[in-house]
Amino acid sequence: MEEALKGIGYDILYAKYFPIQEAGEKLRQYFLEHEEYTHLIWCPDDLVIRKMHVDAIEETLQENQFDILSGVCNVDTDEGKDLLSITKNLPHPTRVNEFGYGWRYYDWYHKSEVEGIMKVKHSGNAAGTFSRRIMEKLPFRDDSGFNTDKGRFGSVDVVLSNTCAQYHLPLICNTDIRMLHLRHSGQIDITIGDGFMEFIKNT
Repeated sequence: MEEALKGIGYDILYAKYFPIQEAGEKLRQYFLEHEEYTHLIWCPDDLVIRKMHVDAIEETLQENQFDILSGVCNVDTDEGKDLLSITKNLPHPTRVNEFGYGWRYYDWYHKSEVEGIMKVKHSGNAAGTFSRRIMEKLPFRDDSGFNTDKGRFGSVDVVLSNTCAQYHLPLICNTDIRMLHLRHSGQIDITIGDGFMEFIKNT
């Protein structure tokens, strides 16, 4: 992913080896403190984002004043390789309720079902792009407030989608901007260590 971002033409701030909520908040706070930036693009480390994707996002925003915009990617490289990271439903922030029943499910769009710009119930935030107005209002939160199974917290995208629904903030996707997601069969390896920030200035 880092190789793909080289020469992208935009400033990059890496938050490495932090839990996902902490990483998100560190990026958000840096963005809010630097008013020269108008939008923050969330780039997870298992998504291949190239210059053409970011250029297409910028072009879309120049034509439309969206506060939230993303592209799309495959759900994973196995069973979900033809499904996109956007859904027809709003996934519940609680994975399993107090009675042991699963509340969260994803009604993914198939890649053959979509075209162009559309509003969705949930987005996995493939290069999720947020205006300053949105970042001032919405922190990045994981699903720990909705679940009790310690050590499995994550799903910042699901919590964000639910928060946007609560405040009637539309989630817009340009489904023509398609990226490669390197996740395998819904599994993700998370390394938590001595977190650090790394800034790369566009030259």
